[in-house]
Amino acid sequence: MPRSRRVPALACAIGLLLGGVQIAAAQSRAQDQALAAPNACGPLANHFGPGPFDYRNDRSKIDIVEQYHFTPEVELLLRGKTTAYLEEDIAYTLRAFPNHPRALVALTRLGEKTKNQQPGRLEWPIECFYERALRFRPDDRVVRMLYADYLGKRKRPKEALVQLDYVRDSLAGDDPLTRYNLGMLYLDLGRPEEALAEARRARALGVQRRELIEQLQTRGLWREPEAGDAAAIAPAAASAPSATEAAASR
Repeated sequence: MPRSRRVPALACAIGLLLGGVQIAAAQSRAQDQALAAPNACGPLANHFGPGPFDYRNDRSKIDIVEQYHFTPEVELLLRGKTTAYLEEDIAYTLRAFPNHPRALVALTRLGEKTKNQQPGRLEWPIECFYERALRFRPDDRVVRMLYADYLGKRKRPKEALVQLDYVRDSLAGDDPLTRYNLGMLYLDLGRPEEALAEARRARALGVQRRELIEQLQTRGLWREPEAGDAAAIAPAAASAPSATEAAASR
């Protein structure tokens, strides 16, 4: 093809690509502005009885919602249960249990699959469901870590670190699985010193998993704690992870 014909074709292709990027950026800005507006993510009161309910404590009601709405097919993003739109079943689950960790993960995966942060008939952007969960239960460390992971994948590391630091300083305590997951998330966000500290503490609390330490070793970042670092050396009886944390770690 003559050069005079190739250049306009290339320019046209680049123009289309840039146009797509600009449209995506505009959509992202619009969603961020909508999320920042007062009451943008809706009230927590819903039509499912007197709820919403806490996933960690109101276990007796979970089976009903999962049987009729958050089925394995919905969780795997195969098909809806009550309607043809599986996002409606996930949203129903999260209105009843705003801090349902597996439903939040499924909704996040749906956004990734569809490349849309408000797919199908979803009433609010996906991030709203994290906002609602934390508005409902600010002390839910699993939701905060899931939200940090969501923010990190959305290229918002500073906001992700705010969530992780809050869990580390105010919620994690001596829970071994939380410490381990914090380390993995810190490493994903490019914070090796924080990841190292959490890896040491998780090991001291009895975590047997090796993936975090091995990743640090592979990157030349692992160092054994010094003799005076009792928190990272002294073994402790590992407490069993809660059902919520076990589900979130799978």
